[in-house]
Amino acid sequence: YTIIENKTAALMSACCDLGALSISENGDNRTALKAYGQNLGMAFQIKDDLLDYQSNSAITGKPSGNDLREKKYTLPLIHAMENAPKKEAKRIRRLVAKGPSNQQINEIVQFATEYNGIEYAREKMFEFQTKAIENLELFPDNQIKKAAIQILDFVISREK
Repeated sequence: YTIIENKTAALMSACCDLGALSISENGDNRTALKAYGQNLGMAFQIKDDLLDYQSNSAITGKPSGNDLREKKYTLPLIHAMENAPKKEAKRIRRLVAKGPSNQQINEIVQFATEYNGIEYAREKMFEFQTKAIENLELFPDNQIKKAAIQILDFVISREK
């Protein structure tokens, strides 16, 4: 979560905060929009991590398993490793450490699925989406608020 927060979520949060500052001095609005950006960024990055496990490279334009090839541990794998038997987690850790082959990537994806990493990450993504929508509650229902919610819907339903 720290990596996600320091990466995508911090950027989205800062963008929303600066956007709010550019049109209003209302501190509550800034706080709400900054939190919206934070949660949007968290959901966005988790979706990106999920796409690495579930995507079709013809759609995304990047190879599936790219994070694994780069020896990166993302939320689906981290959660699966916490839930797997130690011996199995150790074996997967060795595969990731040496830079897995395509067949081994499939094996790691199966591992992340079997030990609930994929589902857990999806649930967390939806939690951040819900929090972001809640951050917008103080704003009136209008086209701008609707667009902000549509951005969230796009983020979690995107295929690339």
